[in-house]
Amino acid sequence: MHTFPKTCRLLKSKEFQRVGRHGSFISGKLLNIRMLKSSNLKIGLTVSKKFGRAHQRNRFKRLVREIFRLSKLELGSNVHICVYPKKEAQNATFDTLKNEFIYLVTADSV
Repeated sequence: MHTFPKTCRLLKSKEFQRVGRHGSFISGKLLNIRMLKSSNLKIGLTVSKKFGRAHQRNRFKRLVREIFRLSKLELGSNVHICVYPKKEAQNATFDTLKNEFIYLVTADSV
């Protein structure tokens, strides 16, 4: 139930492109999110070098994966989600990121 298998990840470039072209966009203080209705719930992360050094990018990705893994039941709907961090997310705590992620994903009516 609280696992993060490959079937829950956006892996291919075409999947990211489809969400980027056809998905709805929502922005918060720390995150930009694109979402597209789909047959299952998946998440993809894109963190550019502008965000920070490798350890900062990896920390952010670990936090968001864990947030997604723990809140799959709250998200509930079948959407593909692409997460793009803002620079301000570098020093954000787990709870701050979790609150914003859940708020943005559940507030948007895809």
